[in-house]
Amino acid sequence: MIELVLGALAPDERLVVCGTAIDPEATERLRELRPGPRTRKIPASILAEYRIAREWRETPAPDPAPEPVSA
Repeated sequence: MIELVLGALAPDERLVVCGTAIDPEATERLRELRPGPRTRKIPASILAEYRIAREWRETPAPDPAPEPVSA
């Protein structure tokens, strides 16, 4: 996965890989392949909040009532 993501970057771009669990081998592999990229462990609650916010945004708004037609 690391190789795939790094391969999509331009030479001047940097990468931060975030996850609730980080494999130490992924961090090492990043260091071997390219200077600059980092890995960061984040709390699971951040992903839960994102998921809740995303579900809220994806809920379709109710259709407005049609306007009465005047004769």
